[in-house]
Amino acid sequence: MTTSTGHPPVPRTHAQFAIASRRATRRLLLRTAAALALLGAAALLGWFAFITFSRTAGPVTTGPWTTTIGFSMAPGQTGAWGDTVLYNDSDTDAVLQHIRPVDPPPGLEIVDVLVGGPDRRYASVGSSSSWPDKSVTDLRPVNGATIAPVTSPTGERGIQAVVVFRAARPGRYALDGLQVDYRVGRRDHRRVIDAGLRVCFRTRITEQNRYCDR
Repeated sequence: MTTSTGHPPVPRTHAQFAIASRRATRRLLLRTAAALALLGAAALLGWFAFITFSRTAGPVTTGPWTTTIGFSMAPGQTGAWGDTVLYNDSDTDAVLQHIRPVDPPPGLEIVDVLVGGPDRRYASVGSSSSWPDKSVTDLRPVNGATIAPVTSPTGERGIQAVVVFRAARPGRYALDGLQVDYRVGRRDHRRVIDAGLRVCFRTRITEQNRYCDR
């Protein structure tokens, strides 16, 4: 009587051996591919986690102060908010990538975001109820604009952030901050500036100093 050991039968011919060998190789390749796929997915997740959680606020600041300003203008009119000036406290140029208002309210259209360079006429023009405004100068796109170190001659005035906006309907609209994305060397940074705007679009501009109801 033959006793079974639970193992597959040993191939008795060359053909059987070749078939078994090919099957074993195929299983090994499938297992290797699955393992590599898992390692690749883990590496990709790790890379995304590193990019997300290693991003710090970095050296770009607004100096020792931030403010909230308010003013009135007519519905449909285009205005600008330029009270925020950014400085670079490092010894290496900071290259801007994006500047965007934090959670703009429905109805307030962000027309454009620009920066005023170091050769602008005024350090900042807090608000403008008409746009373009000749007092806001040396304007350039945000992406690629450079903030030189504040200790350098071109960096001591910083860079002015200018948000251009309008609203079609009367009402009171608020912006509560700016998100600034930039790079210093090979590191990406993100700083949220705690600056604010309160603008009232009203049909009667003579009531500028009165409370604005929707």
